[in-house]
Amino acid sequence: MTTRARDVAAGATRQTFVFTATGGQTTFTGADDNGNTLQYNNDKVDIFLNGTRLSPADYTATDGTSIVLGTGTVLNDVVDIITFGIIGINSFLDINGLEFILDADGDTTLHASTDDQIDVKIGGNDRLVLTSGDIDLKNDGTVSGIKLYCESSNAHYARLQSGPHSGYSGNVSLTLPTTTDTLVGRSTTDTLTNKTIDASSNTISNIGDSQTVAGINANKIADGSVSNTEFQYLNGATSNIQSQIDNIDTDIVNDTTPQLGGNLDLNSNNITGTGNINITGGLTISGDLAVNGTTTTINSTTLSVDDKNIELGATASPSDTSADGGGITLKGSTDHTFNWVNSTDAWTSSEHLNLASGKEYKINGTSLKDVTETLTNKSGNISQWTNDSGYYNSSTLSTILQAVYPVGSIYTNATNSTNPGTLLGFGTWAAFGAGRVPVGIDSGQTEFDTAEETGGAKTHTLSTAEIPSHYHLSGYGRDATPRYGTTTGLSSVRIDNDGNAYNSTSSAHTSSVGSGNAHNNLQPYIVVYMWKRTA
Repeated sequence: MTTRARDVAAGATRQTFVFTATGGQTTFTGADDNGNTLQYNNDKVDIFLNGTRLSPADYTATDGTSIVLGTGTVLNDVVDIITFGIIGINSFLDINGLEFILDADGDTTLHASTDDQIDVKIGGNDRLVLTSGDIDLKNDGTVSGIKLYCESSNAHYARLQSGPHSGYSGNVSLTLPTTTDTLVGRSTTDTLTNKTIDASSNTISNIGDSQTVAGINANKIADGSVSNTEFQYLNGATSNIQSQIDNIDTDIVNDTTPQLGGNLDLNSNNITGTGNINITGGLTISGDLAVNGTTTTINSTTLSVDDKNIELGATASPSDTSADGGGITLKGSTDHTFNWVNSTDAWTSSEHLNLASGKEYKINGTSLKDVTETLTNKSGNISQWTNDSGYYNSSTLSTILQAVYPVGSIYTNATNSTNPGTLLGFGTWAAFGAGRVPVGIDSGQTEFDTAEETGGAKTHTLSTAEIPSHYHLSGYGRDATPRYGTTTGLSSVRIDNDGNAYNSTSSAHTSSVGSGNAHNNLQPYIVVYMWKRTA
């Protein structure tokens, strides 16, 4: 949130005038909708059209009594004109982290939204930041600087500025002297007093006859004990010492097998030529090594690289097209390659990949054996699982099948009587369920509540109790009547062939039917070979 300084200062006055526009109206003056006469101080006014604040470029407000819009209004548009009086601060002012807007377009402000920090926003961005003990001077694309002007009408200045981004490797601090002094410039003429120059990291050039270098004398030159650094300081000196150095240079040029007693310091110069450099010992390069040729040959038993990442195809503008075919080739009776193929968008190996025991393939961090995928309309050749042809070998297939057929499993085959131990290559199998059909276990029925329990019969003879209740009719076509008196108490009636009825105390029987043989008790069936894995 931003707040204009004129809105929050003590003693400020504010008044709103509301006008309802007619069609095409541009000038608003005199009494508003509430009968208040418009008046304002120049540049202390805000204009809103239907609630939207207008830019100063959209209106003219110069005479203190009227506002002229740049574009005509629509009928019943509402124009709010907010005016501000003269601001006077007569007590403590607390804006509680809000912003003072200092210019007309609102992109130059002063605020303190962070505790114990003052920010000056210029052009919409924080560019001057004041904290306890520090001043941050930021910019919009050019190095920051501070101009220090001279005492004569600010006619001249010295600009203290930052170095360019390319020169930095991190933030730096410049420490000024603790006593009154003058800074020495690189291109100015100055006299240094009581200063020590470290010879290991600095070079002194153009030493004449009148200059001396402590520690160099005729004896050291004669016995060759002058150090490389000391010779470096004397380079260019017009003296007897320089003549000796020149003679040494000549000797090196004319010597076909020059030898060094110590290190060779090139001093940022180059070794150039069209011949070869043969080194029988080791070669250590502390800087970068650039090889600009067609073929780089390394004849070594072991190539050891400390870097963790090797980049291939690092051209000026790398792309998948330029990377096509890139990779590693191991020479043998045939090339063994691992290459990037752009047309397939994949790394391609010419050889098998054989993982060590305990290792596994992973897809996006998940072991291949644990990846869940749905295959639709896919076909496969089981022979590829059993002959080491690039997919899974026979041991892998055996592991899978043993998981499918654990001990106690039932294997069935409609036509092949071969023992599954031979067909599948594992386990001990016994013929199972000869002449019987399997049925699911049912703990609620005693006949089916135990695994491998048997029961039932191929045929069955019905007992009298198993025959359904029924009866048979008997007689010769006439009613049987008692021969002597009543039939009460008789247990049966016998009817003879002469048609006469006789009392009888024995039971009457109809003619015998049926064979009493066992009946077929088989359900519809189909015969298969069944085996049970026992080990």
